[in-house]
Amino acid sequence: MVLEEITYQVPYYRWTYMEAGISPEQYDKFINWVSGEFDLCLQEEHNGLKVYHPNGWLQIANTSKEPEQVCLQIIIHNKSKKAVELLSKELNVLYNACIFMYDPIQKHQKEIISKV
Repeated sequence: MVLEEITYQVPYYRWTYMEAGISPEQYDKFINWVSGEFDLCLQEEHNGLKVYHPNGWLQIANTSKEPEQVCLQIIIHNKSKKAVELLSKELNVLYNACIFMYDPIQKHQKEIISKV
């Protein structure tokens, strides 16, 4: 995940990230991790996850029409540019940890290495 350009539409700063090619299991785990990270905030779990926080919200959704594919979309809206930057970095850490831990290829490689 790379920090994309932050745009400004009065009164919110907006950051959007999209990625295709992750598995449905990885998507579900990522949603679960983010939900746990923001468990004190109001959340909607309809069509992904929407978390409301002071001065804005963030949304994670699957925009793919195919049930076996995931096209991850993350949107952050906030009145503070600094808050958008901090939230995007926090989501980046969670995303990378989740994808690394639940990547079946990497798990398979670890199993092969441990057998040698």
